[in-house]
Amino acid sequence: MGRRLGGAIGVVLALTLVLGSLPQGEVIAAGPSPTATATEVLGVNCAGFASQKAAQTYLRQHPTDPQHLDGDGDGLACERRPAPYDLTPVPTPTTTGGSTGSVTVAVVPTPTVRRIDIFGRRFTPSVVRVTVGSTVQWRNGDRVKHTVTGTLFHDKTNQLFRFGPLSPGSTSPLPEAPVLMDSGPLAPRPDPAYPGAKRPEPGPDSYFTFTFTQAGTYSYHCAIHANMAGTIVVDSTDTQGGSGNNSGGGAPPPPATPTPVVNPVKLVTAFGNRFRPDRVTVVQGTTVKFRNGDRKDHTISGSTYRDANGTFWQWSPNPDPQSGVPIASEPALSGTIYGRPPPEPGASGASRPETATLDYVFADPGVYTYQGELPQMRGTIVVVTPAANR
Repeated sequence: MGRRLGGAIGVVLALTLVLGSLPQGEVIAAGPSPTATATEVLGVNCAGFASQKAAQTYLRQHPTDPQHLDGDGDGLACERRPAPYDLTPVPTPTTTGGSTGSVTVAVVPTPTVRRIDIFGRRFTPSVVRVTVGSTVQWRNGDRVKHTVTGTLFHDKTNQLFRFGPLSPGSTSPLPEAPVLMDSGPLAPRPDPAYPGAKRPEPGPDSYFTFTFTQAGTYSYHCAIHANMAGTIVVDSTDTQGGSGNNSGGGAPPPPATPTPVVNPVKLVTAFGNRFRPDRVTVVQGTTVKFRNGDRKDHTISGSTYRDANGTFWQWSPNPDPQSGVPIASEPALSGTIYGRPPPEPGASGASRPETATLDYVFADPGVYTYQGELPQMRGTIVVVTPAANR
């Protein structure tokens, strides 16, 4: 009896030492038991989050992905969960070690691969920033056909080129870009096999990829639906500059930790077929979130842009190259803000669920005008420098 009791105490002490040595906050995946229910197996996986945005927030807080929310490794968690969405990829954690230990740092690989979803007759995200050599993949998740067709290309000298093929019988004074982009019709996502069944994933004919090898700003559209447009901003990979000075020998000093910058946010609501407020003044770098308070969908399209020198530019998702007015290099504001669904039966009107916002970062000072699908839906964004706002 004494030997058995002593052996049991030894096992308990050994387990205590092992568990005590584990890092705090780590999740140990032991696998489901043979009698586990579906909820117990999933734990806090995708089924435990109300939206994709909530899952993305968790993945950003836990970049090692202990709950396996990012199955394809593209930095996006639970991509099939409902709105609201947050489609900003999470950097891949990389461990670098030395004689004094190891440090985990987040490294964004360049060039990279970005995905744009086509859903609800909208490119999401509508504005994507990548580096030279990056590949962008479009995926049609709609029930109808779409195309990814180039529109215009601004190179780093702001010279304008045509980026896509012309429609039959039309002409353009613009020179062609080195490569024209046109996906042709992308197949729609198949319907479910029977009512209530899960819709199959899009097939190979629903995808289109394009590699951007030259820095500049590229705009594109859907040749079937005129209100669908998007922008790809391609930055040069050579962002270091200078020859540096390492004459002292030895390893160069580690780069300084950048101070996180929190950009201000301004909210504009479409309600009663008007934008409220219809004129706002923000500081350079502000993110304006366009939100829909109506039950029906609204569209937003950029109109004009007057820069700090007073020059007018076309700031439209479908600019007219023959109008004589220059086309702005800033990505055009374009997209749909979806109406809020009615509340659940018996619930108050305040409980109506929110829908995803359409966000735009205003990086350059000036006066921007935009419009909705109705004549009375017009708005203005005045962007000033931080010094002018003091």
